[in-house]
Amino acid sequence: MMEYQEFKTHLPAAHSQELQDYVTDTVMLDSRYLFFNQKRGIQTAYCTHCGKTHVPDSMLKHKQLVRATCPHCKSVCRVQAAWMGRSYMRDRAVFVWYERSLVDPQAITAQVISAHWDYSGDFRQVKKELSCSHEYLFAPRKSLYFGYQRKRLSAYSAFDRHFSGFCNYPRFMSKENIERAVTGTPFQYSTWEKYTRYKNSEYVSDMTEFFDLAARYPCIEYLTKGGFGQFIWAKLYKHNTWGAISWNAGTLPKVLRLSKAELREARALGVEITPKQLRFYQIQRKAGRKVSLSEAVILADISEGYYEGFYQSFVKLADEQTVLRYMLKQIRNGHYKTVTSMLTDWKDYRDECKQLRMNIREERYLFPNDLRKAHAETSKKIKFKRDKKLDNKIKSRLPELNKFRYENGVFLIRPAASSEELFDEGALQKICIGGYTGNYATGKTDLFFIRQKSEPEKPFYAVEISGGVIRQCRGRGNCEATPEVQAFVESFKERFLNKTSKSKTKTQGVAV
Repeated sequence: MMEYQEFKTHLPAAHSQELQDYVTDTVMLDSRYLFFNQKRGIQTAYCTHCGKTHVPDSMLKHKQLVRATCPHCKSVCRVQAAWMGRSYMRDRAVFVWYERSLVDPQAITAQVISAHWDYSGDFRQVKKELSCSHEYLFAPRKSLYFGYQRKRLSAYSAFDRHFSGFCNYPRFMSKENIERAVTGTPFQYSTWEKYTRYKNSEYVSDMTEFFDLAARYPCIEYLTKGGFGQFIWAKLYKHNTWGAISWNAGTLPKVLRLSKAELREARALGVEITPKQLRFYQIQRKAGRKVSLSEAVILADISEGYYEGFYQSFVKLADEQTVLRYMLKQIRNGHYKTVTSMLTDWKDYRDECKQLRMNIREERYLFPNDLRKAHAETSKKIKFKRDKKLDNKIKSRLPELNKFRYENGVFLIRPAASSEELFDEGALQKICIGGYTGNYATGKTDLFFIRQKSEPEKPFYAVEISGGVIRQCRGRGNCEATPEVQAFVESFKERFLNKTSKSKTKTQGVAV
C-alpha cells in the first residue's frame, strides 16, 4: 500500500477546473435534459444544465426525436416528461486525462476516469460522480500502472480492458490535453501524435499503451522519424513482431538489425516493410542465402502456418535457394501477383502430377517454365466422375452452408450444390475446383460460388474457405478477383467470418 501512496504523490489531490470543464462541455455534453411538466395545457421545462425553468415555444413530447434548445444557456437537450418513471435513468462515459507529474518534471501521468450522472431521483439535484480506478505514470525507462490501487505487472489500455465490449462506455481522449501535459518532457518528442488515429475510425484510444512503449523504448521516436512507424503500429495492434526488432538497442540500424547499407535499401523500397518481412530477410541472411530486402518483401508470406507447410514440402524436393529463385521467377514473369497464390497453385499442380503418375522429382515437372499454364494442362488431363456418395454427403451439408448465402445489389454467393456442379465449374472456368470435391463432401473445406445476380447460373468466381479463412477466390483461368469482387468478398467476410476488432484485415486471394 505504501508503494501506491508514493505513486499518488505524482498526481493532483483534486480535479482541476480544466478537467471539470472538459467533463461538462465534452464528455457529458450529451447528458443535458429538459424535464417538462404540463398543467391545463401549459408546459414548463427545467434545464438540467443551467438549472433554469422556461415556457417552451412549442409543445414538447416525451423522448421526442428532435432535441430542444434551452433559451437560457442554449444547450441542445434531450426531452423527458417529469412525471414518467426513471428508476434506471443514468448516463455514463469514460475519458483519459493526462498531466505533468507533481514530483518528476520528466514524467507524465494518466488517469482513466468514469463519469456517472444519475437521474433516478430529483432531476433538479442530479447525482454526479467521477471515479478513477486506473492510473499511470510514464517516465524515461519507467512505466507504472495501478488498477484499483494495485500495481499491475504491465500497462494495458483500461479503455479496452474495462470499458468496451459489454460495458461499451462512450470514450473520450483529448489531443489538446495530451499536448499540454507532454510539453517540456521527453514525451514531447515521442511522436505520440502519429498514433492517435487507428484504422477503425470509431475506435478511441486512451494512448496509455503508446506511452508505455515510449517510456520503455526510446527507439520509438527514431523508428517513427526514420520512416518505420509500422513497427510501432504492429505493437499497438498486438500483432506479431516476429522478434525482428531489438527494442532496447541504441541506434536505428541496431534496432532493425541491419547494416547502414541495408537500412538505405529498406528506405529506398518505396513500400513499408513489415516485421514479418524484415525477420524473413534476417533469417535468410543468417543462413547465407542470397535474398535481397525487396525479394524478402515478396517472399515473406511463405514463412508462417498454412503456406509454410507447402513451402517446406518443396524444400524436401529441391535446394532451398533454387525453390526461392523459382518462386520469384514466376512472380516476376507476371504469372502470379503474390507468392501465396503461386505456392498454392504449385502445391495443387504437384498433387495433380502425382495423380497422373508424373515424376515430380524430375526438373521438367517440378519447375515448369510457366506454372500457371502447366497447372491448367494437368487439370485438363484429370477426369472427374460424378460420385453419388459424395453428392449425398454434400447434400447433407447444404442446410448448414446455406446459412452463409449472401448478396448485394450486384453479386451473390452460395455453396456448391453437387459434385457435378463443381466439375462443370472447373471445366468451364478452367480451374481445378473439382479436385476439392472429396474434401468439400467430408467438411475439410467449404466451396462457394460467386455469381452476378443478372446471370445467377453462369460461372463467375469460386471461393474456398478453410478454418474460417478465405483461402482462394478465383475466376476463369485461375484469374484473381477484380476490385469489385474483392470488395464483395470483404463485405462477406465482415458479415460471416471476421470478429470485431480495432483493425481490419485484408482478404488474400490465392490460387487453387
